[in-house]
Amino acid sequence: ETGNLKAVAELYSLHLQETIKLTVKTTVAECAVDVNGSGGPSSEARPAAATTKSSITSGVTAMSFPQFLSCLEMLFEQILGCLSLSSNVYAFLSTNGIEGSESRGGKTPVNALTSASELAHRSISELLRIRKDAHSLLNLAEIKQLWDACLAFTLELETHAQGVRAWGLRSTLLAQAKGFVERNHENHMSNLVATLDSEKWAQCNVSGSRQGYLDNLCSGKAVLSKTVAQGSGGGDEDEGTINEANIEGVKFKVVWSCLLLVEMLMSNLAAAAHFQSLASDVVGKVSELLRLFNSRTTQLVLGAAKLKSINAKHLALVSQCLGLVSSLLPHIRAALMAQLPRKQHALLGDLDKIKQDFNEHAEKILAKFVNIVATIVETSLAPTIMTFSFDDVKKGSSPFLEGIIKNVSKLHAVLMGLLPQEQLQDVFSRVFNYLDTKIPELFKVANDWSVDYKAKAKGKMMKGNQPALFFYPKTKEGKEKIANEVAQVVKELGELEMLGGTSFPSLREKIKELV
Repeated sequence: ETGNLKAVAELYSLHLQETIKLTVKTTVAECAVDVNGSGGPSSEARPAAATTKSSITSGVTAMSFPQFLSCLEMLFEQILGCLSLSSNVYAFLSTNGIEGSESRGGKTPVNALTSASELAHRSISELLRIRKDAHSLLNLAEIKQLWDACLAFTLELETHAQGVRAWGLRSTLLAQAKGFVERNHENHMSNLVATLDSEKWAQCNVSGSRQGYLDNLCSGKAVLSKTVAQGSGGGDEDEGTINEANIEGVKFKVVWSCLLLVEMLMSNLAAAAHFQSLASDVVGKVSELLRLFNSRTTQLVLGAAKLKSINAKHLALVSQCLGLVSSLLPHIRAALMAQLPRKQHALLGDLDKIKQDFNEHAEKILAKFVNIVATIVETSLAPTIMTFSFDDVKKGSSPFLEGIIKNVSKLHAVLMGLLPQEQLQDVFSRVFNYLDTKIPELFKVANDWSVDYKAKAKGKMMKGNQPALFFYPKTKEGKEKIANEVAQVVKELGELEMLGGTSFPSLREKIKELV
């Protein structure tokens, strides 16, 4: 009697496996027919089509993601139903001391439920592999749906067949999530380059919804933010639009490519949170995006790779974008750290290096403001020194000193609307330090050259037009004139808004020596 029961158990095991195979084939075939509509095979032809591997492959690949997910959910329901019934049968067999006689290499016998469960997860794994390329193109919400549905099925399957671990299905899921992360990163990199290359470096608006995502990131809730649809526009125009991004009370004026970068970074943080096994991979992707943004903006603005010329407005907006990203980096680091095991925390050291790179870039931007002033002073204004004599009191003001007041004031007007006060003061502190030494230096160069030229020309008949010469004032009126005009420069530049004044000590000392 016992032998007969064992034979029945073996037959039941084979029958259960055949049921699983037939369930997969017929369900996929039915779903494929629904996809193809009237163009699909006739009802008489379905069983034959369903028995071929090629028909399953073509049917699965023809489905859209929602159709495939619906097909999977039907499969999960039917397979788990079979396994649930089988677990009741196996419980009866076990209670009566009866097991199937199948074995693996002469080792522990394998019961019907175990065999069926392994066949089930292998079958689902194969369906997923068929759609590997299609799944790499899914968006984050879709790949999360797939992951959650398959993982829920895996966990329930493992509860029915104790001792079975669906490693094949788990590894397939992980591989597809990794494929998504890789493809998503490729798209991010190419989109960021294209957006930066077409960037006009004009301030864009930040919507209330985007500000909400930034607030979530800064408060440790980055994974709760829904991904903003990526686009190629120039900002947001909804009712909640605000002009600036606000990071913990500090406001930043940003361009569209900077908003897009932040969006991509938050997408990566969400992926790391949902697929924690891939968090270390995501750290590398985040680093690559940040480095690309930093290096590309350096080339485009400081290197003027795409713009015909760079101006103070471009530099100020780049400086603001660098400041925003630098302010977010500690929060990005914390969000990634939460998803990494302790032994992988060292990977985050790369983000610290990137922050230093951003700081160095910002320093170059500040130095570039001084270079703009230096170019104007030394190229455009310095030659006018030779055309003016302070001893000629009937003439108006020195075009050189007037030009300095005019151009520095113009730069201030541009930057005051773009930079925060602390940074504005930093920029003009550098500009004033430059002017403090450069103005007396240029006067001295002009005077020394003129004295030298006059000495060489003494007693000689000079042909052609004679160059204009500049000499330090010798008359009391001329000395008063240069002192007054320099004092006017100090006064007007010192009164520029939000700067806190200036003294020009070297310039004042040199003028005292002349007077």
